[in-house]
Amino acid sequence: MTSKSPRPKTTGLRPDAPTVSSPATQEGLEKQGFRLALGRTVWHLIGTEGTEDWLVQFARILELERWSPSAVNGGQVRKLIFWNSLKPVAISTREYLSQAASPRFDRGGWMSHWINPTRIWTHPDSPDVLLEIRLFEHDMLAVENMAKSCFALFQPLISEGGLVLHAALVERNGQGLALVASGGVGKSTCARRLPAPWKALCDDTCLILPDGRGGYRAHPFATWSDYLWRRSRGTWKVENHVPLRAVFFLKPSEADNVQLLGQGESSIYLCRSSLELLGDSLRSIDQDRARSLRQEIFANACAVRRAVPGYWLEANLNGQFWTEIEKALG
Repeated sequence: MTSKSPRPKTTGLRPDAPTVSSPATQEGLEKQGFRLALGRTVWHLIGTEGTEDWLVQFARILELERWSPSAVNGGQVRKLIFWNSLKPVAISTREYLSQAASPRFDRGGWMSHWINPTRIWTHPDSPDVLLEIRLFEHDMLAVENMAKSCFALFQPLISEGGLVLHAALVERNGQGLALVASGGVGKSTCARRLPAPWKALCDDTCLILPDGRGGYRAHPFATWSDYLWRRSRGTWKVENHVPLRAVFFLKPSEADNVQLLGQGESSIYLCRSSLELLGDSLRSIDQDRARSLRQEIFANACAVRRAVPGYWLEANLNGQFWTEIEKALG
């Protein structure tokens, strides 16, 4: 009779996810983690006991570098601290969260927003954000935590004048173009069919951030549904960015055509795209904060349109729609 190998323990991550040893001290927590530079902010992502492996997977998907204070380059540093609310808090983590003014350790003034299955804690006097995640032993729920945690990153970007768009980001000759559309309209199909020298950087979400000189730069972001439904194992270098040359609002059609949009109409479509992408999160947070964010999103959409032209793109998903884009951009 042959003996069976012991069944591996389910971790909520894919089998090839690398492992990270648990830091034994607060100093160890400070030294570990990952860096994410977006706009004027440099995030220091830190995983406390019970979240380290999950954070490594999150960082792999977003192609983040290991944390190094020398890589800050003068930007504002904010900590994004994760802990698993389903696990007992270790002593080293308890000390660290206490110094970060954790709401779990008798510090007043903290506000929380529950965005299932994640709770975001913020404080008006602290730049740091605490993310309480619930890591069940299930791969889909682990990815859902990753997707919902991104709202903590998006909020300050909106306050800095940025937009989060439901869009594919494509690049040609160093210039970025956003193809904006709802799910199922054809963003991924269009991005996949582009020939060289075109290049698709992402096919679902992109970040639009001011460059400080009157223009905007576009960052690719993850397609979390690919992980939720196991369609691919892609990664996205979210710190990379390209100057945003134009925005195209995709509309399936039998014939390829491009039409310039007026400033007001384009602003409304930009705002609608951002609200569509963030809708579930905005409905989950405090009404006053959600109202403020919606106002900021609309103002940012108007500012983006003043700097970047917007077009209707009527595209036959089997045609050569990119030739019409090239004509429109000269």
